[in-house]
Amino acid sequence: FRAQNLSNCVMIQLFNNKIKSHLRVNGQWIVYGEDNTNGNLNVDSWYKLKAYCEKRKIRINIFSDKKELLDRHIVIPDNITVVVKQLSPTSNEVKKEFGQNINLDFDFGSFGFRNYGRESALIKNVFIEKL
Repeated sequence: FRAQNLSNCVMIQLFNNKIKSHLRVNGQWIVYGEDNTNGNLNVDSWYKLKAYCEKRKIRINIFSDKKELLDRHIVIPDNITVVVKQLSPTSNEVKKEFGQNINLDFDFGSFGFRNYGRESALIKNVFIEKL
């Protein structure tokens, strides 16, 4: 939903009964949250999705006819700490482990859709408006 480039973005992944929020920072994916929907999403049905992005806040609504299946509010953090581990070259033993703080700048960016591997979707009537 919010992308600076292909290596730094926010992605919302839809499943039949949940959504997962992901951050991609310097090319690495981090699962940021998971929410169940109020009903299953069927591949053979059309849904209405509304997404609002304002700086670090994202709101996602999914509707089936007039029934709301999801109302999710996501706040993108301004920084994260990732744990870096250095493994021994001869075994999987951890030699060093330290946290690295990474500042995130997702206040602005592009909006788009992604298909990867076996993922697929049919999308129609897309309307994007800059507020």
